[in-house]
Amino acid sequence: MNEFNPNYQNDEPSSQSSFDASNLPKRQRLPGRDAAPIDHEHPDLIQALKACSAHERAFVLSYLGPARFNASEAALDAGHGVKHRGVHGYTLLRKPRVQNVLKVWFRAKCMDADECLSRLADIARIDACDFAECYREELILDPEGKVVGSARRVDWQAIRARGLGHLVKKVTASKFGDTIEFEDRLKAIDLIGRTHGLWGSSGSETVNNLLVKVDWPTLSDEQLRQISEGIPLRKVVSHQ
Repeated sequence: MNEFNPNYQNDEPSSQSSFDASNLPKRQRLPGRDAAPIDHEHPDLIQALKACSAHERAFVLSYLGPARFNASEAALDAGHGVKHRGVHGYTLLRKPRVQNVLKVWFRAKCMDADECLSRLADIARIDACDFAECYREELILDPEGKVVGSARRVDWQAIRARGLGHLVKKVTASKFGDTIEFEDRLKAIDLIGRTHGLWGSSGSETVNNLLVKVDWPTLSDEQLRQISEGIPLRKVVSHQ
């Protein structure tokens, strides 16, 4: 098996069929540095990683994972010294096989038009009854430890289990309990209607007293994603 060698004598692709970022060289990390996910189950990503050398793979797995898109830090994780980490990170980041891994990874993470409309549809179909069992009772105690009441708190584990987290805009907490504010249903319905041309294929929107011309059918996947995330319409279509 072609294992990672910190001396970098072998820069050829390996036949190793599985990859694990946990096998990267261990060193002291900052808090929260291990949170970025790597989808090892994505077949195209597996193939792109298999095409890399062990050295390139160690770098790109760190770059997409614990290094959080910092090429210098990823070069350290790949075994390079501190002094020239920036140069090595710059060089590795531009290698064709590394670039291919990044291309595949970002393509897998992007939201296409169908997913964008699906997310908007979820918001448009929000039903408060779906959240009825997503609360837990929290006892309120007086200074002497006696129960004087209870408050209803959001049960985030229940929300996660039901796949409802993306429908929550914010939660307001008080001593009486938590209140969930949902994403805007009417806005989602309006955006879906415009995407399907229900309100006309093109027209004008008034945003902050400014008239913005919108040609909805020509909006790209990225523009639809930005609109669904609440980015001002004027900014999204300014270069249309």
